[in-house]
Amino acid sequence: MNTNAPHIGYQRYTQLHEQETLQARQPLLGRPEATCAALIPIAKSIAWWQLAQDERREIFEESSHHIATELGYLPAVARELHHGRDLGEPFDFLTWFEYAPEP
Repeated sequence: MNTNAPHIGYQRYTQLHEQETLQARQPLLGRPEATCAALIPIAKSIAWWQLAQDERREIFEESSHHIATELGYLPAVARELHHGRDLGEPFDFLTWFEYAPEP
């Protein structure tokens, strides 16, 4: 997560070395050239939340390679992850992406 942006919730799936790499490579939100954005709401099943934290992490990373894939888009894309459950929202996660249009 971007350390200069509001932080909603704690890091649930990111390991320390991944978090450090993301912070070093990810740009800040609100860059003037980033005139495009996407908001992706994500809802997980009850079965997902019944898994242990390490089981969710294994599925999350081994199935999608999510963090490794994300690193490939940095620094072109800035993002912020909000944990909807912490906010009492109907979605488990709200992910905000900002990026510049393709030239």
